[in-house]
Amino acid sequence: MDPDAIGEFWTWWPTGKARIEAAIADGNYTDELIAEIGTRVNAIDEDLDWELSAGDRANHAFCLSAGGDPEKRLVTEVWKTRAPAADATWEFHPARKRGDLDNKLGIGDHELAFSTVLVAFELDESRERADVTIYHPVFPDAAEELAQRIALLALDTALGEDGVERWVGSIEIATEEPEGAKPIAEMVAAIDAMAAAATGEQFAILRGEDGEGAPLFVTLNLALKRIDHLMCTVHVAIDVKILAPDENGLTTDTEAETLDAIEDELGEALGSSIVYYGRETRRGQRVLHYFAPEDSGAQGAIDRWGAAHPEREVSASLTRDPTWEVMRRFS
Repeated sequence: MDPDAIGEFWTWWPTGKARIEAAIADGNYTDELIAEIGTRVNAIDEDLDWELSAGDRANHAFCLSAGGDPEKRLVTEVWKTRAPAADATWEFHPARKRGDLDNKLGIGDHELAFSTVLVAFELDESRERADVTIYHPVFPDAAEELAQRIALLALDTALGEDGVERWVGSIEIATEEPEGAKPIAEMVAAIDAMAAAATGEQFAILRGEDGEGAPLFVTLNLALKRIDHLMCTVHVAIDVKILAPDENGLTTDTEAETLDAIEDELGEALGSSIVYYGRETRRGQRVLHYFAPEDSGAQGAIDRWGAAHPEREVSASLTRDPTWEVMRRFS
């Protein structure tokens, strides 16, 4: 990402938008105008795509797309944060927005309407996501890469890029119509209903063993979504000593209550910009997991909290993790 190029894009925008509006009005998108927009976008990052569409509230929308790349999505978010305020004419989106399922995709001499795509889906309320299997009659004869492209474009059109990231879990491509397959519009309705009821907090307690056979308890918010906290690019792990562990190195009821209370203190000290993911309890230690912005001041808050509880021998590690790879440990 070139931050200067983002600033240059928005410096160019007041004059560039006038030519874009004229092209929209008369339907004449010249090669020169398309190249001009592409040059401005490529200067930010060569892997970004752009598109124009009708706005949700404004007349027009200008969208950047990271094409599913989680790190590039952070680039488009920065671009959006520096955009001018939306008005009646223009709004700005850092990802491809929902489209019309009646839109068609050209495939050779044929056109495929996204509304004809079929989806078998299962809602997972514990993660507030849907696992989907996607099918279209062209898939059996299509190359695998083409079938995947159609499927992902259909999902992007149905939910928007961020909607796919937020609400869709596993994605499978079927070459035979799967049992329970329904028109994609029915999947959209079910996901929209789930989204309306979603809380973003679905904690689960997992029990297992560490690499040496010692018992391990993990409490995680399974519904925490990176897409809702894109600026939280740092994984924060805080080790806290259990003062009176039981024979398995875990907390007693009394110790658990004490730890819960001082962890609440830490949460208040860290502030609302830092999000709690969960905790591990094992071998006389509790490890707390958070995600924080790079400029959050988390280390200072942790140091002050640790100083107030010296008996806990608090230590912390802050690791840049913009794609939240640490979550893979618990998946």
